[in-house]
Amino acid sequence: MSTFAPDDYDPRPHLDITDFHDWGELPQWAIPLFQAEPPHSDEFNAEVEKLRAITDAEQRVVAALQFVQSNIRYVKIGAWFATRRFSPVDNVLRRGFADNMGRRFC
Repeated sequence: MSTFAPDDYDPRPHLDITDFHDWGELPQWAIPLFQAEPPHSDEFNAEVEKLRAITDAEQRVVAALQFVQSNIRYVKIGAWFATRRFSPVDNVLRRGFADNMGRRFC
């Protein structure tokens, strides 16, 4: 295997089987997984206000990216991510890590 491939890459062919009747059912199932509660915490609002104070749009995007890269980690526990909702933004900011350990859907 190439040293440039991710450790979990499997080059062997495989077949995925589903009980969806057609592709139209997939988004109907998946959309609720990505609907998030709007953040309400004072901590979140304070970070947003810091970003809004940056007048240059490009610098604002860079500052937001740097904040996330420096302060938030992603933790994947379990198998396939789409079987669970993502944690609310307020929880992610408070804990300092994002995950997919929310309510199970399947």
